[in-house]
Amino acid sequence: MYDLIVEDATVVGSNGRAVADVCVEDGRIVYVGARPAGSARKKTSAIGKFLIPGLIDTHVHFRSPGAHHKEDWASGSRAAVSGGVTTVCDMPNTDPPTLNREAWEQKRGLAADSSRANFGIWVGAAATNLAEADALMQQGDACGIKVFMGASTGPLLVDDDTLVRVFQETKGLIGVHAEDEALLTTMRERFAGNPNPEHNEVRPPAAAVAAVKRLIELTRTTRRPVHICHVSTAAELNLLEDVRGVLPKIG
Repeated sequence: MYDLIVEDATVVGSNGRAVADVCVEDGRIVYVGARPAGSARKKTSAIGKFLIPGLIDTHVHFRSPGAHHKEDWASGSRAAVSGGVTTVCDMPNTDPPTLNREAWEQKRGLAADSSRANFGIWVGAAATNLAEADALMQQGDACGIKVFMGASTGPLLVDDDTLVRVFQETKGLIGVHAEDEALLTTMRERFAGNPNPEHNEVRPPAAAVAAVKRLIELTRTTRRPVHICHVSTAAELNLLEDVRGVLPKIG
């Protein structure tokens, strides 16, 4: 006997969508298809409703440890699963930043205690931690190495020399906050007297474009896979479209 049968759902998968029944037993989906043999302790109708696999959000900021008054693993993961996200991957710019094994284990403990979702944890890149960051990757712990080319929340800004070393001295997925820090610095100075500048004035699209161009250069040289976080301009998309299928997993 199944624990649950969801009947007549529009099931969305990698091969498209189809109306089917879904059977659950011991917390696992054990059957998807036409009317199953056997009964269930509970049945529910999903006529006219979509049933999709749990989503994966590779870029969350749960702000714990260090700023749990903004968000923490309990509140953030509850919001995630309420929206159909069953796996979350937390970024390293917390307090302390996730730069070494000790900080990673501290965050993992918080997540294990409180998260309602499956989780992964990014390790941050810095000039002094690349060997330890790479070890977290190679041991299957960190889900990726996060690089901040432009200043954001937390002390994880890296210079170009460190960026190059990440590509040369580590393995695995690199995630990048792609903004050109030199241009950001110029714009911050230009608008220093303005208490409320427009976002695009102090963080102009040109800064993102310059950073994406630099990443394409590095990917051509090293053949490393790169995930560019929060692409937000048409110009960035145009650059990436030009190298789609040419470079290894850049996007």
